[in-house]
Amino acid sequence: MTRRKFIFSLFGSVGSIISGFGILDYMKNMKKIFKSDYFVNGKFRNKKPVRIMNKGTNFDTAKRWLFDKNNTSPKKELYFDADKISTKPSDDLKIMWTGHSSIYIEIQGKRFFCDPVWSMHLSPVRFGGPKRFFKNPLNKNNIPDLDGVLISHDHMDHLDKSIVKYLSQKGIPFYVPIGVDYILKAWGVPQIQIFAASWYDSILIDDSIKLTSLPTIHFSGRGLFDRNKSQWTSWVIEGKKEKLYFGGDGGYHDDFKKIGEEYGPFDVTFLEIGAYDKNWDKIHLGPESAAQAHMDLKGELLLPIHWGTYDLAIHPWNEPVERIIKTAAKNQINLCLPKPGQLLSENHFMVNSKWWKA
Repeated sequence: MTRRKFIFSLFGSVGSIISGFGILDYMKNMKKIFKSDYFVNGKFRNKKPVRIMNKGTNFDTAKRWLFDKNNTSPKKELYFDADKISTKPSDDLKIMWTGHSSIYIEIQGKRFFCDPVWSMHLSPVRFGGPKRFFKNPLNKNNIPDLDGVLISHDHMDHLDKSIVKYLSQKGIPFYVPIGVDYILKAWGVPQIQIFAASWYDSILIDDSIKLTSLPTIHFSGRGLFDRNKSQWTSWVIEGKKEKLYFGGDGGYHDDFKKIGEEYGPFDVTFLEIGAYDKNWDKIHLGPESAAQAHMDLKGELLLPIHWGTYDLAIHPWNEPVERIIKTAAKNQINLCLPKPGQLLSENHFMVNSKWWKA
């Protein structure tokens, strides 16, 4: 099958795509995918080849998953209620972590949500897959008017179909990696609300906020047959005063230093510390590598994400935060550990809520 025919078969019939996107949008998106240096033989790839699972570890992983899992979820039900968000967005930086990798941000009078996830189960079916330890503390009806939703990649713990469809009805723009735009379009999100970016692309919003898509080491796919059909990314959110780095998902890589030198320093970095394992250490950071990445990025404050919300690995559910506390102290890293739903304001970011101990 030729490369072009492969793309047509991947995203549906030519007629349905053209009728949904418009011929100019369709050709523009295809051109962007074909031009990507990281799209080879019909799939996106990392800058350097990595294995998702280390060679020869499948049996070991299955055995430990069945017999060695201990304390991978809280012993009791957790509940959090989000702080009230002002009707008018602030010019000062405000941040709310609502669990896992979902981050609400107010910056320079604009409002963004990174990887918003509300689903109680990570599965195509309603009651299957890993269950949230707690409901999202922010009622979706209380989500303020947003200036954009940023998506890092298409995995179900980062791209939530139900909340995407809900927010799309409000006319909110979505900023996504190339390939994810086709997923959103299939879900009914209007093309005019979708902005797809390849690595190193920048998008300027009202001459005040610049979003830049940058490489990370990971993979994509929501099912059995769509592995690496869309790109994965990290985002730089740059205002006139503050600069933020949202890492999404991914393992440690040399580009953290390059990003720190070219785009840093960063006022806040959001880096994953959970869902790690020795058998897939190339595609997830874990606490110690997150600390190193934060220092490479020239970050001022580290707010850990991707932990304490879903059972996605073999380690105890609260181990990531205990390890990052020790690592941060050793490396003199400023750490921010809010409870889910806590709205953080400028000059009050250095918090350690210890909610996981309650």
